[in-house]
Parts: sequence; structure tokens; C-alpha cells
Amino acid sequence: MVLLRELRSRGYTGSISLLRAFVHPHRRRRVPAATRRFETAPGEQAQGDWGLVTYTTPTGQIAQLWVFVMVGSWSRALDVEFVPRADVATFIRCHLHAVEAVGGVGTVMVTAS
Repeated sequence: MVLLRELRSRGYTGSISLLRAFVHPHRRRRVPAATRRFETAPGEQAQGDWGLVTYTTPTGQIAQLWVFVMVGSWSRALDVEFVPRADVATFIRCHLHAVEAVGGVGTVMVTAS
């Protein structure tokens, strides 16, 4: 619209659709964001990580709990567990619970560092 307004001030009498058709081949193409996708075989990989959830109790207090999430890379089977601590013993226990919940363990277990 800005270009049309500027051209009209200089005597252009054509339509906006004609101007768009002329400009279209000269516009810069948008470069899509790079995404690297990979596929895994069934049971090959699962990913797990911690998160911290903040919530308000019924009495109005602000509280926090750790949450462990594991998802199967192929099946997208998901297990979520809320725990009071994020220590090594809890991490191992959460992994064992998740493996039991989804019915198996991936060959590779990926966690964030």
C-alpha cells in the first residue's frame, strides 16, 4: 500500500493487483527456519528431563514441585511424575517408574545436561 501511494503521487494510474503482479517475482523469498528431524525405531530411544512447577495451594500459598517427564521418541508414550526433590535417587526412581508405566525401556535414554 505504501508503494502504491508513492507511485500514485507520481502519476501511476494502474490497479493494486497489477502492481502486485509486477512486484511479486522481485520479492525476497522467506527462508524457512532450519529444522533437523530424525526418526527412531520403536523402543530405540526415550527422552527424560526435569521441570519445576509453581502453583497456588487452596489456602493461597505459592508452592513448587519438581516434575519428571519421559517420552518415547517413536511412540510418544508419556509419563509424568511430580516429586518434592530433584536428586539422583529420585531421578533413578522416576526413570524406573516411567519404564514400568510405558511398558519398556529405550535402548538409548536421552536427558538434558
